Amino acid sequence: MTKLSGSDNKRGSSFHLGSGETRLTYKVTGKTMPVFAVYVVDKGDSIDKSGGIPEVWVSKAGSDTTMLAQGEGDYYLDVKAANCTWTVTIEEMK
Repeated sequence: MTKLSGSDNKRGSSFHLGSGETRLTYKVTGKTMPVFAVYVVDKGDSIDKSGGIPEVWVSKAGSDTTMLAQGEGDYYLDVKAANCTWTVTIEEMK
């Protein structure tokens, strides 16, 4: 499991995913036009270099869960956010 929280853009430390199903849960709070995007990036890569499509991209406060399709490997979270506080949790189901 890995967890990251903040109120602005942030990159997390790397984590390893095995072959099990993986769940991403997020919570966003903010009243004035929050912007929030979560990228799950291969360790050693960068969305600044390679681009990417966020796993989650919301423009209002709330919380939800989504399943990830990444395979076994090492990853890190790259969160782009403004006007909000947020928490992201990655859990591998074993």
